[in-house]
Amino acid sequence: SYLGELFQNGSEEVTLHLGYGDDWNNSQDIKMEKSDFGFQCKIDGLGAKTLNFCFKNEKDQWDNNGGQN
Repeated sequence: SYLGELFQNGSEEVTLHLGYGDDWNNSQDIKMEKSDFGFQCKIDGLGAKTLNFCFKNEKDQWDNNGGQN
């Protein structure tokens, strides 16, 4: 679930951008479903030690924790 800046500012669509390991391996974009509880989706951790992710909306605005993802 995501309740961050893009949810708070009224975005209609949010996409989760994720990758595994230090190099963002197998990166992918997953469209999240909007609900009263935020934007939600399910992901598979693939057994990776590191999971990197950030969010973007339909206006290509990003929430990436100040560039730290």
